Amino acid sequence: MTYETLLIDIDNTILNFKAAEEIAFRELLHELKIPYSEELKKHYHKINKKLWIDYENGVIESNVISEQRFARSLEEYKLPYTGIELDQMYRHHIEENNVLMPNALEMLEEVSKNGYKLGIVTNGVASSQYKRLEYAGIKDMFEVIAVSSEVGVAKPHLPFFEAVFKGFDSIDISKTIILGDSLYADIQGGLNANIATCWYNPYRVENDTDFKPTYEIHDLLEFLEIVR
Repeated sequence: MTYETLLIDIDNTILNFKAAEEIAFRELLHELKIPYSEELKKHYHKINKKLWIDYENGVIESNVISEQRFARSLEEYKLPYTGIELDQMYRHHIEENNVLMPNALEMLEEVSKNGYKLGIVTNGVASSQYKRLEYAGIKDMFEVIAVSSEVGVAKPHLPFFEAVFKGFDSIDISKTIILGDSLYADIQGGLNANIATCWYNPYRVENDTDFKPTYEIHDLLEFLEIVR
């Protein structure tokens, strides 16, 4: 067994966040009686992306994302809701629209039954991430579930991973690997923690960063060959 402990990201690694996000955004607008448009979606994504970058860089706390992303992007509609209330409405739709990434369940079932120690490593709001894992039927596969809002610091920062390591009864860093789709949060995070890294790149995008993964895969079943 090349690796014993597998740290796995959630969004766009095992759960298709892009698909869920699209559905949830449309459902939120429908609930608020706001017409959907590509311009509004782009406006929201621009604000949301900047807030997440600031959070992962340690500039803001996670609650600022919840407070501001919809309050700012839907400001012109003068809605009778706070930013937090809008965010909670959106998260409810996200939680109800879980879509697994291709071959995610097959990969997880295989590593789960073969004695690997499994941990979730994700940036986000704990209550929402726990529900999504539970609704997807995979929560009980993991020995450790580390969510940045609970840990108090986000990937890719080393203290996040130090907290993850402490969650396991025992761990051999030399036999630990992180699997994720984000070169910044997951691959740089693994490099910071001095563990092996596997970049899940299903869309075969070019890596123009300085973060070089130990492995790169395009299908989650390829991960099985790496960890054996």
